[in-house]
Amino acid sequence: MLSDCIKKIAQSANDEAVPMKIMFGSVKNTSPLEVLVDNRFVVDDDMLIVPGGVTLQVGDRAILLRDAGGQQFLVMGRLGDANTA
Repeated sequence: MLSDCIKKIAQSANDEAVPMKIMFGSVKNTSPLEVLVDNRFVVDDDMLIVPGGVTLQVGDRAILLRDAGGQQFLVMGRLGDANTA
């Protein structure tokens, strides 16, 4: 019983320590850049890192890599217009 409790606590701590997470978002605005992430919250250009080769337009679905603290998101690419998929 005690060992099961310890396992649950350890698993919970491990789940919270996930270093990065792949997420998806929808571009809501390009100037300033705003992305709605998982239909739950909006991140703006202060929290987004966009590599030089990535271009985004309103309606694009973006592939994001969230850092451990959830304070920055790397735009890895796009899936295309949300209306075509």
